[in-house]
Amino acid sequence: MYSQHTTFYPALGKERELLKHLEQWAKDLQAQGVSVAVMHQLFNPDGPTFVSAVHYRDLAEFENRRHQWQTDSRFQAGLDKVLSLSRAAPTAKLFEVPVPFPS
Repeated sequence: MYSQHTTFYPALGKERELLKHLEQWAKDLQAQGVSVAVMHQLFNPDGPTFVSAVHYRDLAEFENRRHQWQTDSRFQAGLDKVLSLSRAAPTAKLFEVPVPFPS
């Protein structure tokens, strides 16, 4: 299993709007069967941040989803909205999960 964590950095005064947008994005993806969560990172020395976590069965699923999102105009419009509400570009990390949380 793999997990991609993307950190979002809301612009000053845009925290609620960005969180609302990320929540809707996650709900839309969950409705499509994507395993995704949005978290609020507490006690961050860089200021308020939100983190999305998307889980993938394998690297092929990761690559397929990434390609799909790069060519999806709705996804790209959502990304443009995120960037307009951010003080910095999102950062992403991909993790291999050798021992997942129990179900």
